[in-house]
Amino acid sequence: HREQLQEWAPCPGSLPDDLSALWDTTLGGLRASIDSEFFDAWLTDIHPHALNDGELVLGAPREKLPWVTARATTALIEAAGRPVRLVPCEHITAKLQEAAA
Repeated sequence: HREQLQEWAPCPGSLPDDLSALWDTTLGGLRASIDSEFFDAWLTDIHPHALNDGELVLGAPREKLPWVTARATTALIEAAGRPVRLVPCEHITAKLQEAAA
């Protein structure tokens, strides 16, 4: 997992329809299976970056990534119905840092 944590992907400006639909379905599954406080605290900032060879690539704030990777990857895979890879998203990380300042 170390290599995955050091990768990052640019945040997409807009999503293709198939990725948007997949993410909507995944979010619905997550909300149904995960406590709302947990979801709000840890998963709200996760968002899709790409769909690569059937694998859903999700961006997450760098500071939350290790925790989410360790504790929520299985739920994400089950909700998405496919392999999931979490990558640090520099855009959301910067956005959250600006909001905290």
